[in-house]
Amino acid sequence: MNSRLTVSTECPTCGAPLDFTEGSHAIQCGHCRSRLLVTGRKQLLSYFISPKLDVHRAVAKALVAQREEGGECRVIEPRLYFVPYYRMTGHDFIWEQAAPKPQVEPLDPAAFSTDAREIDFEGTVRTAFNLFDAFWEAGKRFCGGEDDLLSEEKEMQGAAVPVERRHPLVEPPRNEPEPVLEEEMVFRDRYVEKNFIACDLKGWGPYSLGVRPTVLRLELFQKEVMQAQGRIVGVTVSPEEAFRQGMKGAEPVLYRQVLDTVLSLIYFPFWVIQVQKKGEERLILLDAVSEQVIHLNAPIAFLESLDRPAIDDAATIGFRPLTCPNCGWDLPFTPEEILFFCATCEKGWQLRGSDLLEIGYEVVALSDQAKPVRYLPMWVLQAEVEQNASFRFFVPAFRYRRLKLLGDLARHLSKIQPTYALSTNSFKAAQGGCYDQEDAVLFAQFTWAGLQGRKGITDLNEKPLLIRHATLTWFPFHIEGNGLRDPFTGMELPQNLFA
Repeated sequence: MNSRLTVSTECPTCGAPLDFTEGSHAIQCGHCRSRLLVTGRKQLLSYFISPKLDVHRAVAKALVAQREEGGECRVIEPRLYFVPYYRMTGHDFIWEQAAPKPQVEPLDPAAFSTDAREIDFEGTVRTAFNLFDAFWEAGKRFCGGEDDLLSEEKEMQGAAVPVERRHPLVEPPRNEPEPVLEEEMVFRDRYVEKNFIACDLKGWGPYSLGVRPTVLRLELFQKEVMQAQGRIVGVTVSPEEAFRQGMKGAEPVLYRQVLDTVLSLIYFPFWVIQVQKKGEERLILLDAVSEQVIHLNAPIAFLESLDRPAIDDAATIGFRPLTCPNCGWDLPFTPEEILFFCATCEKGWQLRGSDLLEIGYEVVALSDQAKPVRYLPMWVLQAEVEQNASFRFFVPAFRYRRLKLLGDLARHLSKIQPTYALSTNSFKAAQGGCYDQEDAVLFAQFTWAGLQGRKGITDLNEKPLLIRHATLTWFPFHIEGNGLRDPFTGMELPQNLFA
């Protein structure tokens, strides 16, 4: 799973400090116990990290570091800058080329040895047969003489043991290689987590924040608070370019889709101390959190990029009561889900931006009333594929820690095209979901690539699937021990991997 950051703010209900995990869509105040819905999903949200190093210690550290390098300098002006970094997270589904299977050379019996002496299998077998024949001849002579020899044995006397009489398990080695299997696609999954600088600062030391944000507390972007401490550096890399940069990977892939993508901005504090060295002005850069000197001789030209004006407004998360918009009853407290189900009025809701939008749903009827079941939400998408043929995709909407099992389930269900009846009984869902309709469309395209192979990938690159309709459908899974079994494909999902 992705490393989750901690966001620090204040409870909108009571004003008490409120800390929660980044990516949570439902939180609860530890002071007043209010349950809140976190809004702003899939929007470019902005945060900042407060500096731990004040101006006096920053100047002192810069001078000490410069003195240790064997030089002296004169401080002209220290400035605190909040430099923007993009952070991208998501669930990565990948089809990549499988490595060709190595050809296995046939084993040569003569290559084996015991006590440094090579074994001649054919010679050993021939000797055994010769000994057998000798004992056979002696026995027949002892019992009845040579006239009792069988005609076949008489023909074989004095002849070498023919190949046909070799032991059937001892065959001469075959020299022809095994046929090479055709290369296939393999499924690979991972959790994307990247951060990189969001402005044009060529030569700037820390291109990435690394793992530092994971051990720090993020605060919601507050322009007035940040400007009271320093200057906010303007963003020059567009969100579209940031998304392309975050999608880059070193390994070649055949097809890829990233679901549940979140792109955010984190403003990190740096001290930039303008100094004069030997009559020339230079910059000393310090990390205002770790208090480390990251550059002792940066060019003065950095100031032109650092002083670029920032945006006037930045989007931040919001809060609203975690209640049903229809009846006002409390919605289930599921922090990481964006699909909610009201147990009172039995309406479904999907979080989009700052709103809860009503979403229709269906429930699959039980085929076996005797077995205990657990209902899981799936997206059923009606699509037009090649030659305007209609095709249904069945992709999971629920969160699961093993992404590959989600991909396998979608591919198996979509392949068999299950038929089922819909229930008309009252239904109360105990399970929400984390993938919305946009994610479901991406999931369907990834599933089609897995079903069609290279041809499907080529078609998708030329023209995405045309989705006519998407319906949220709750499917019953049989509870068997510690697993949930899909009644249509027989595939089992371990329950301990549900997030």
